[in-house]
Amino acid sequence: MKKSLLLVLAVVAMPWPNLQAESPLAPFVELHKKNPTIYANRSRLVRAWVLSRKLELDAQSKVARTVAGPIEYKIRGKGPAVICLHGAFGGYDASFQLGESLVSKGFTVVAVSRPGYLRTPLSVGQSPEEQADAMIALMDRLGIEQAAVVGFSAGSLTAFQMAAKFPDRIWACVLQGVGALPADFEPGGTYEILRALVADDGLVVPFDLASWFLYETARNAPKLTANLILSDDVLTGFPASELTQRIRYVLQTPQQSAFLKQFAITLTPYSLRRAGDFNDIKDDISIDPWQSWVDAGIPQAVTVPVQIIQAVWDGSGNYEEVRNLIAPNIPGCELVPLQGCGHFVWLGKNTYTWEKKMQAFLKKHQP
Repeated sequence: MKKSLLLVLAVVAMPWPNLQAESPLAPFVELHKKNPTIYANRSRLVRAWVLSRKLELDAQSKVARTVAGPIEYKIRGKGPAVICLHGAFGGYDASFQLGESLVSKGFTVVAVSRPGYLRTPLSVGQSPEEQADAMIALMDRLGIEQAAVVGFSAGSLTAFQMAAKFPDRIWACVLQGVGALPADFEPGGTYEILRALVADDGLVVPFDLASWFLYETARNAPKLTANLILSDDVLTGFPASELTQRIRYVLQTPQQSAFLKQFAITLTPYSLRRAGDFNDIKDDISIDPWQSWVDAGIPQAVTVPVQIIQAVWDGSGNYEEVRNLIAPNIPGCELVPLQGCGHFVWLGKNTYTWEKKMQAFLKKHQP
């Protein structure tokens, strides 16, 4: 989940004092308090920006007409196919970031907008099982007989179901930042607030305004972007010294700072991703179905090789659940635990270590 976007939305558009006080966006909140119309007066400009972003995004992708419905995708590279599936607040652009490093390693990356995101309508499939069916329909339409799948966060649920339901079509499955209720989850906490915000039709325009602000921040204020994104994807007990080191490392490493910038941009615009966002978080079971799957014996029957890349301090996942429930129930599952980072596993000093393990895993199992 992208709780960082929740912070931006809440600060810019809603009176949540507890979030505002802790936010690096406090000066913008103060400006809003002094002149409440200052942002509202820009709504026409923001609508023009949303249209501009849509045209930009549409120009870089294609839409396949499958038996499940229209599915947006982007393909790059040559070699064995790898289907990449984004998490919440994503789209094909976020999916491509998941697999971009694989293009130069001899793989064909198929980056997909899951249902409800950008140009893939929610009617294509709401549950992970339905979305798995839709991804196989996309493979059929593209003439891909077999593929590996990489899924991040909410996308990991669909990726897993592809491996579970279609072992003849999927030759390897990589789950990053497994979507699960966090270890510090509490009723009335972040996820329930997020559901209420996303469900409110009246907040679409204000939240597009907020996502425009995030877009501009990503492009022009790297330090602010790093503090906003990286402070929000770890458990509350994450050592402050490690957080400081992580932020410094990302800002001082050109490849990582470029990734952070693009990652933040893939969260925008809000309105083009809203339907999928709400579908991914509409109830606890949509976030964390793993116990019910284990009770039904689904992971235990998986024959596809599975690798899980999970941060110990994942603030939007649950490492203990991965270690004690999920990985032990998937035969032969390879668990790669990460230190020094959070839910966004690609941002931190250990990124290149686990990327090599993922590449080796895919190379080992490719047809």
